[in-house]
Amino acid sequence: IKRYAPPTENPTQAYIQYVAHEAGFTTWSHLNVRNEQVMFALIKAMAKFEQGKHFHDSDEVILAGVRMALNGH
Repeated sequence: IKRYAPPTENPTQAYIQYVAHEAGFTTWSHLNVRNEQVMFALIKAMAKFEQGKHFHDSDEVILAGVRMALNGH
């Protein structure tokens, strides 16, 4: 998260804590980003953080995007 949400542009530490909590990980978890369930949880949590009260992406849309990314599309 620090790479894409640097402290100069975002509340990076709050972002990390929010995403970890929402996704069910700790801030120090080692994550397999090639795992569909891990990526789904991360992307959903990040989308919620980014969109706030306006979060409206369905699980199906997020999962489809994760699958496309993992399959190189």
